[in-house]
Amino acid sequence: MCPLASASGGPGTRKTYLWLHSLPKRQSPSADFTWQQTVLRPGVEELQTRNRKVLPDVVRLAGRARQLARALRDQAAVDAFSATSSISVRDWPTFCAAEVERAGARGDLASARLWSGELAAATFALADLHCWLDYLVENELAVLEFQARCRNLFLSCDPLYAGTYSPHRDVGRFPAGRAVYTAIDNYLEVERQAEWLFRVPRDFLTVRLDGAFTVKRDGVSEVPAAVLMPPHLRGIFVRLREHLSAANQEVWDEAAASRFDRSYLANMLFRVSHAGALDQLAVVLERFSAAHAKADRHKLMDVVFYRGGDPSGGVEWGDRFAARLMDAAGVMAGTDEQALLRSQHFTRATLGTWKNYGWSGTLREVLSDGKLDCINAADMIGALFRNAGHAGYYNIRWCAGLAGHTVAAAEVATAGGSAVVIVDGLQPPQTSAESWPYAYTRGTAWPEGYTGRQADVHAVELYSRGLDNYVWVEGYIVRGPNAGILVRASVPYLPNRLRSSTLRVDRGSRPDAAPSGAG
Repeated sequence: MCPLASASGGPGTRKTYLWLHSLPKRQSPSADFTWQQTVLRPGVEELQTRNRKVLPDVVRLAGRARQLARALRDQAAVDAFSATSSISVRDWPTFCAAEVERAGARGDLASARLWSGELAAATFALADLHCWLDYLVENELAVLEFQARCRNLFLSCDPLYAGTYSPHRDVGRFPAGRAVYTAIDNYLEVERQAEWLFRVPRDFLTVRLDGAFTVKRDGVSEVPAAVLMPPHLRGIFVRLREHLSAANQEVWDEAAASRFDRSYLANMLFRVSHAGALDQLAVVLERFSAAHAKADRHKLMDVVFYRGGDPSGGVEWGDRFAARLMDAAGVMAGTDEQALLRSQHFTRATLGTWKNYGWSGTLREVLSDGKLDCINAADMIGALFRNAGHAGYYNIRWCAGLAGHTVAAAEVATAGGSAVVIVDGLQPPQTSAESWPYAYTRGTAWPEGYTGRQADVHAVELYSRGLDNYVWVEGYIVRGPNAGILVRASVPYLPNRLRSSTLRVDRGSRPDAAPSGAG
């Protein structure tokens, strides 16, 4: 059994446990559909209910802690007082609260200010994780609702699989299949960051001569926003910040203080630093800053995503930053669309002939062995695009039941505003790119010379960055009784995707309120 699977753990370990223990019950497409709709979906709804019971209180607590920190910062002195009650130290937030109380009892304004700032940062981090959990649950329910519109595909594939269906191997060929398993990574990251808060990290504490505690605050005096990161990431936050222009440094600081961006950024700093790729990310930030005088926050956050261009990528956390990919990206100047097309050209050249078509586990293996499939191709395109300092990358999954296919996309500026345009790393070098979802109103065409299984595509799904892995943002139904339906999920950290919607996009039509500015 997977060590990350537990029926009594946090949202990620519980989801892993549920996923693994359900496998024997999901041995056909229709059985998998039924399990996801009748077992998984109620479980997600229950998680949503539990989280929403505490979310308002946690957000309120963070607000009060922030007010306390501001009040102490504005005071000229603090009078010593006797604590009316002793705070039970159980975790990092209560440790910080207890230190505020101890500092007040000593009349130590400097320590009271320090620990009230730490308390504000810790409670904000906790509130942000609850906000992420609320969003991730809402997103999973949205994709399961989209899946429900595609029931006929699951039913029609039962006799075609004839008892050979494997949830592990085949779920990603069906609507919502990819989103359901990427959700595990995102839930696990909520859990990982929460576990840090639910302990007292004494390895970051020192004791002064008077017995009072102080905490590691690398760079906080020079960059106050660094305090919003966990102590072990503050120096990294400051170090990478130095590779941005002054205007983009303000955006970087703003991200640390913003809901959703705070926890996302903490994860990116953790993963990239452990991968030994900080120097490479610093180069990417310089490239990004050179192209953006003052970037939108969501664009800056997109370019630091540690994964490449596919949800299956990033198994090795530094995979995106391979030297050959960094070097190739360094000469991909130009518009976002030009960079996307050049990334596609590089990827197709890496494939060479169809004899090299095949799956590799990482981009490092692709570059070493020359074998890649559609997933590797999308992963490589996204890595190159972001390594060149461009932002607004998306991933698209084709759901054909008997087969799946993955292509790359990005938000680019157009004469009419902006559009999400599509490239396929397995196609011959493209000179132009069609836009989402209109390219699919005419159906789909498999890559020229493609040697894999080709089946009629029933639905296509659009993915963007989440907390740790990609999240589902749109789905378009190509075939079946609901053909022409486009479903959009809300994404609270992308300013153009704040509302969900369902609309019809028939052949040749364009929906109202087309997305723009996605990151």
